[in-house]
Amino acid sequence: MPVRDEDASDIFSELVPQVLRSTEDRNEVTNRLRQVLSGWRRASDLLDPDDMMASCPASMDERDGLPSLHTLTTFRESCAATPASSQDFSPPEPCSYLRAGQVFCGNQRVNRMESSAAENWLVEIQVQDVDLRQGMAWGTSSWLLPNGEAPVETTWQGEIIDNCNHTFDTQKWGASHISDMKNWSKFSAFSELYMAGSILGSRCCRLKECSHIFMRWKEQAFAKSGDDCGLTIAGFYYICLCRQTGDVEGFYVDPLSLPNHKLTLKAVTAGAPAGMQSFAAFQFR
Repeated sequence: MPVRDEDASDIFSELVPQVLRSTEDRNEVTNRLRQVLSGWRRASDLLDPDDMMASCPASMDERDGLPSLHTLTTFRESCAATPASSQDFSPPEPCSYLRAGQVFCGNQRVNRMESSAAENWLVEIQVQDVDLRQGMAWGTSSWLLPNGEAPVETTWQGEIIDNCNHTFDTQKWGASHISDMKNWSKFSAFSELYMAGSILGSRCCRLKECSHIFMRWKEQAFAKSGDDCGLTIAGFYYICLCRQTGDVEGFYVDPLSLPNHKLTLKAVTAGAPAGMQSFAAFQFR
């Protein structure tokens, strides 16, 4: 259901005659129209109800699994009350789990066919290099398919959401602003930022202090695969990395594949069992 500002109809009734009368002030009228249109939102497109309600404050008004008009407009108005120029759009701080050599192990839930049960593929991700100045990361992936004789290996390139080099707007790979918001909102950490009014356009004014790092991973090529592995690398992953635990959640999006491909990983030390992480120890004398 469309959600709009309560005073939108009054502004439209004022602007429409101006447009019909004269075009001299077209730029001014256009800007005012854009301000009105920016108040319109499709709540069902921006946030999945289940994911959103799981992370929203308990005091939120609920109607058919969606936030009320009053709730959404309150968050938008509180955010708009502070000029964007005074917001802090600093990039995120470095993270010990996002570094060259870091390994993540876990699985990906995959639906090959609508009628078939979901499969869990074993996955190992290794970060090869990170460049925070450019907001980039590179790495390799190893996938062990059910009944597969050998792992399928790919290379990937990652974009770190840093407000500078990369924002929450993908602007490629077939993604739109609506699909971006819908998929980012599957992460509870993003939903909390959005509902707190921290997401302004495609940037986040609390990214520097956020407890999670958001990324996009795009596989570039197959490094090793069978003659007919049946896999595609046409899509990309929305990624959310927890700074404290090193846990990774990801959602694979590809128009040619079935939805609900969820990636779940834990940080490990190379060669250690899944879920185990070690750090260097120092002693001062």
